[in-house]
Amino acid sequence: MRTVALHLASIVAIAATALLLSILLASGGVADDHANISLYTTDNETFDDAGAIEEAIANGTLEPANETLFGEETLVVALESEQLASDLDDRNGTTSERFFEALDDDLAFSLVQTNSSPMMVPLGVSVGPDNATAHRNATTTYVSIDTSEAEPEWVGNAVPDPEIRGGETFAVRYSYDIDEDQYAYSGPETEFVQTGAEFVDVADPLAPEVTNVSVGFYTEPDDAVVRATFEDGTVMNETVQSPSSMESSTVQFDLREVEPGTEYTFELLFDGEVVDEQTGAVQAVDVLLEDPEVALTEDEPFLGELTLAVDFSHDGYVELRDETGEEIGVRNVDAGETTDLTLPLPMDSKQLDEFDPDELHVQAVRYTAGEDERFPGTDANLTLDVSDVEWAAETPTPTPTPATTPTSTPTETPTSTPTETPTPSPTEPSTPVETPTVTPTGDDPVDDVGPGFTFGVAVAAALALLATGRYRQ
Repeated sequence: MRTVALHLASIVAIAATALLLSILLASGGVADDHANISLYTTDNETFDDAGAIEEAIANGTLEPANETLFGEETLVVALESEQLASDLDDRNGTTSERFFEALDDDLAFSLVQTNSSPMMVPLGVSVGPDNATAHRNATTTYVSIDTSEAEPEWVGNAVPDPEIRGGETFAVRYSYDIDEDQYAYSGPETEFVQTGAEFVDVADPLAPEVTNVSVGFYTEPDDAVVRATFEDGTVMNETVQSPSSMESSTVQFDLREVEPGTEYTFELLFDGEVVDEQTGAVQAVDVLLEDPEVALTEDEPFLGELTLAVDFSHDGYVELRDETGEEIGVRNVDAGETTDLTLPLPMDSKQLDEFDPDELHVQAVRYTAGEDERFPGTDANLTLDVSDVEWAAETPTPTPTPATTPTSTPTETPTSTPTETPTPSPTEPSTPVETPTVTPTGDDPVDDVGPGFTFGVAVAAALALLATGRYRQ
């Protein structure tokens, strides 16, 4: 009995160990935080010591790094960690020298992209003496990263020419325990942007009217100005108010006195530096719709098509309606040369069952900074008489064919022949007896505890080993 108990104890220990291993194998790599991490950003500045950094945080010179202008700003990482402080205490040299020596040993510290697409390797930014310095106050270590000296790289991959395009988010990869997990990260995120602001919507060409110019902001400037310069020497400046939400803001320019054909250059000045530019020419609003033709087609699911030549001076779309004003559909048209446009009829397959217009009304509409508006003039619209078009062939109603009544034919009734009923054998049952399969039920199913190893498997193995032990006795 004692031997059985010993076997049982051993088996339980083996099963528990297997269960623990399966749980560990099923878990993914997660950064093991040993620090409270904060991110700050400022203009490309250097700091002499931790006191200067803490003063900059207190007076707002260093701001929380929701966005970082990569290549121009300084990103400061604050690491509050007793483990890191103890590690640096055991080393010699300046704080920077001690920190980078720790990087050469057990410490993992870099920036890693957090929003890469599932099929792409994330970007990373290595931190070292060439682009960073470290300062310390008690258990808080500050690492100042000069992003103008930082180079993006593919994490764990030798693909050449990685680059920050703008919109990538990064977090700090920091730990003493994640050397093999290159993608683990800790703490808050910052979005890397390539410019502090840029034009969001500047039409090309512009019309001689009051026009809106939209500017998108990624970081807050001291001042932002849109400057419009025309070939006749005229210069217009409009100050842009940066929105608190860091999204976009709009300024207006009155171009009603500018002659059509005049070339222009719009420049966006961000704290006095040109960060974006748009060029073009002012052009009179004009449109042409001509050579319309309606034809039936066998291209399912459509019934017909409308072809016409279009020429828009400015970007817009063709709007198609029937005689009741109901919209049939729209099709975008880019400004430029004359284009042959083909519109399927109807433009939405949901309209097939009820599509039977008598007229088609074609209207040219222009995109503007405000509400879309129709192009002026008689050439901007067409009315087509399609009342004689048979959009769908009528299906003739079939004439019913009278049914023929069959003549009944008498059939001969077969004479039944008695058959001998076999006597069942006393040793074999006449009907096989099926053994029912018992399926365990319960409200709580047993979860898998790891890939290919479940708790049920562990218990079954334990019982099998227990039975083997008992037979050997």
